[in-house]
Amino acid sequence: MKTSFFLLFALAASLLVVGQNRTGSQNLDFEYWTDSTGAFGYQAEGFFVVNMLFQQRDTVQPKNGQFSLNLNTAQLNSSVAQSSARSDEPYTGRPTLLTGWTRYEISGNDTAYVVVHLTKLGRTVGQGLHTFRAGDSQNWLPVEVPVTYSSNEIPDTLTLLFYLEPVVDTSGGAGFYIPSQIGFDDFSLGATGMETHPNASCSIYPNPATDKVHLHGMIGTVELQVYNTKGELVKQLRTNEQWFSVADLPNGLYLLKMRDSDQSFTTPLMKTGRLR
Repeated sequence: MKTSFFLLFALAASLLVVGQNRTGSQNLDFEYWTDSTGAFGYQAEGFFVVNMLFQQRDTVQPKNGQFSLNLNTAQLNSSVAQSSARSDEPYTGRPTLLTGWTRYEISGNDTAYVVVHLTKLGRTVGQGLHTFRAGDSQNWLPVEVPVTYSSNEIPDTLTLLFYLEPVVDTSGGAGFYIPSQIGFDDFSLGATGMETHPNASCSIYPNPATDKVHLHGMIGTVELQVYNTKGELVKQLRTNEQWFSVADLPNGLYLLKMRDSDQSFTTPLMKTGRLR
């Protein structure tokens, strides 16, 4: 079953913090990098990295300035490595738009995402998503990621995620994979006027979640459907409880659809392992 957009976020169970001088929102032009020793090379200041081998500082043709962020996938033995850069930081603003520039070569069923996620004590306050699918753009193209709000609360945390997810087609036997890459540059958070509130009465928390997700604003029996980034239904249930378990789901980003007798609500859901 397909949805109008599929959500992302496959995150590793353990993350490495890099760069302490600037936060992610202060380095969205990707001009500031730390020089890490060994195989990891340069890493963007203020960002976590999920697969450090494939986050690259691109100096060949940035949109503006000296550098841009380049994410790559690659086949490593029997698996394919994803690539991402993520920032988590204290934040009390309510931006309505993330803008920037991208160019990409995305093959097969690979998908890239840009995500904005604002939370208050672990509860989702606002979110935005832009998805890139198979295609080739040698020139820099503008990107806009509108941010919508589900409550009037002031957030305390901002998460920014740039993510490239590989998918190997094994339907015909052994999978053959063509690598993908995508570049990001000159992003900024700002306001465009009126905020949008798709459903201010419903929300979930915590998000990201490790074990349980609590439901807020749903009444009586709730029908739940969880879809992965390929649009596949991976979990479905009816419950009278105000929570449900995600412990059985692999780490990653999902689309959660909820419905009670009076209303429906759709939201991204991030499942992560416990940080060690």
